Amino acid sequence: QAWHVDEGDLALYLSEATRVATEQIALRLGEAAKLLPSDVLARLADADVRLEGVRTAKPIEDFLGNAYAALESVFGWLVSLYPDPSLFSPLTYDVPENAALLQRVAKQLGFRTSELTAPLLSVNRGVVKGAICDGNKTLSGRLAATLLAAQRNPDHPLASLATREPGALEFLAELRNLRIEASH
Repeated sequence: QAWHVDEGDLALYLSEATRVATEQIALRLGEAAKLLPSDVLARLADADVRLEGVRTAKPIEDFLGNAYAALESVFGWLVSLYPDPSLFSPLTYDVPENAALLQRVAKQLGFRTSELTAPLLSVNRGVVKGAICDGNKTLSGRLAATLLAAQRNPDHPLASLATREPGALEFLAELRNLRIEASH
């Protein structure tokens, strides 16, 4: 979904944030603030705003990391419900080929797939085998194993999810991307 940001509102917001940050710097420095040139105060205010952004970003990064870890656990549980070591047999060590196969499986189940979901489904055979046989904890490996299990079992919870929420894979892919962006 596209977001529209009014340039005037954004400019007003940035201007207000700069004003507040400049006032906070002046309060912290007291009388010394009067001795500094205005451009130095502006740079200090900008640094203060950036520092506050880092303080805010850390809880967001933590939240996204925890949400992602919870999803990895859910998919680990789903893998444990259907522990079939033969599930990874149609996969190869060619990641793009596996991604195409998993996209087809996801579509068969009823999920929407797109360029957004492709990186989430780009795994090699070893990652999926590790998720099934060795407890590998990556979401992509566990998701691939779960998709393959759901393809074989129409009563699988993931098959039900595909029917109720066709955009669920796109949501997982967006969460993955947000988590990556927040950690960089």
